[in-house]
Amino acid sequence: MWINFFAAEIAQALVLNIGTLEPDWIISMQLALGLILVDEMDNAYGDVYSGAVSLNFLGNRYSVKVWGIALALVATGCAIVLPMHSLEPFLLLLSSIFVPLFGVVISQLALRGRAAQRSVNLVPVLIWLLGIAAFHAAPRLLPEIGSALPSLALTLLLGMLYRISARSRLAAA
Repeated sequence: MWINFFAAEIAQALVLNIGTLEPDWIISMQLALGLILVDEMDNAYGDVYSGAVSLNFLGNRYSVKVWGIALALVATGCAIVLPMHSLEPFLLLLSSIFVPLFGVVISQLALRGRAAQRSVNLVPVLIWLLGIAAFHAAPRLLPEIGSALPSLALTLLLGMLYRISARSRLAAA
């Protein structure tokens, strides 16, 4: 973490002195970028290893090593081909999926209910899909409040109401 701070300070000094670009500054810039690269390598390794272990769990036909190499190659290919300047829409799409999912999971766990006997419980799935729709609709309807909080609040509220109604239905039966 301190390496990122150090490299950012060097980069800021370089940007302020760009008019006086001397060999010393070029070496400093290379050092700063090198430090950032070294610091980020462990993040990339951890992400690839985590994905490889998950894929091995889902289908253990191949070893973690083979899954890791395949994931690293796919990630490198994506990094070369995909436009990084338009990464924000992709990140917003990911957020629109995971924020409502988090709300549904928390609402189902908060009341300490038992898991459904079936593998897919349709009502929480519908609440999740409604949360995704709310995430995308919120900026258009109420741009001043954002997307994540309304979506999370909606899925938490609907999930809690569903869990309470399911609990009372079970108690009555």
